[in-house]
Amino acid sequence: IGSVMLVASLYFASRATTLLGFQLWFGLVAGVAVAAFFAPLMAAVTGWFDTQRGLAVSLVSAGIGIAPLTMTPLSAWLVTTYDWRVSMQFLAVIAAVILIPASFFLRSQPALAQAAAGMPTTVPTEAADRSDMTVRQALVSAPFIILALTNFFCCATHSGPIFHTVSYASICGIPAV
Repeated sequence: IGSVMLVASLYFASRATTLLGFQLWFGLVAGVAVAAFFAPLMAAVTGWFDTQRGLAVSLVSAGIGIAPLTMTPLSAWLVTTYDWRVSMQFLAVIAAVILIPASFFLRSQPALAQAAAGMPTTVPTEAADRSDMTVRQALVSAPFIILALTNFFCCATHSGPIFHTVSYASICGIPAV
């Protein structure tokens, strides 16, 4: 669903006739789309590894960073060669060709497959103790607050420089593209 939403958001953002329409399609829908497949990827990876789980999650996180490394130069070339609308349509096609088929390679973690087959699974005591938590209790729990604040400060520290990169590059005489 996230992959399809991303493809749709890129395509419909390229067809937007107003700034608000563009912001809704590219900002809101694309943001929700990326969130819709980032969290399941992390959950899938953590369920498949009993040992070295931190390494596996780190590799998935690092892999997600490859997209800007590869797509930024491609996007710059597309915008330079074509206009931004055609460029976004190319990106929508690329996302459709790569992400939608790749989503079919995701498999349920072994414990979920065993549970679906009616086989007994072992649930860690800690997880069993927390299964009766309400949403409110989870949102005010120390682990959630720490993770939320860590995520906020992580994003804040890397987003600040990103916002100013283009203006700084312009001051240095580097073209905006």
